[in-house]
Amino acid sequence: MTHHDLAGPVIAVVWGGEFFVAGYTTFERVAYFIEDADSQAASSVTSLLESVATLLNVCRTTPGIDAITGLGILASPDLQAPYDYAIDGALPAKIDVSPAMRGIAHDLRWKVPVDTIAARFHETLVSIALRIALRLRRNRGLSDVILDGGAFRNERLAADLSQALATADFSVYRS
Repeated sequence: MTHHDLAGPVIAVVWGGEFFVAGYTTFERVAYFIEDADSQAASSVTSLLESVATLLNVCRTTPGIDAITGLGILASPDLQAPYDYAIDGALPAKIDVSPAMRGIAHDLRWKVPVDTIAARFHETLVSIALRIALRLRRNRGLSDVILDGGAFRNERLAADLSQALATADFSVYRS
């Protein structure tokens, strides 16, 4: 926040895989990813990106580049529909991406091109983050979003999410 001279509070997207409402002296965890609907264990977006990259053989397709970055490079530039996911209504909200993972498995089984699958997965993550941000703006009046964390090494994810948030009239900052 200090890097960008923001008074706060702000929406912090920390990937990792958590969303916070943060000020200079307080923070509140408002959403996080879970492994599946039957589990309360937190999951990491970085781990999800690496898992999808492994399923799509990204390291073989983009040699010398880490899986998270390579997944963004592999993704088709064409806009794709996101995979299904679920967000419960409680705070902190639990984000279940197991429907997306089943969708990826289905697409692999039906030989959908891997660049299309990668693009759909990116759109899924962007859709989730935008939906959480819109909920927080509606409920708390917040419009500043800070993006931070290892998942944003994936420039495609960082750029697409920044653009989606800016299009929805959020001010977006990267740490």
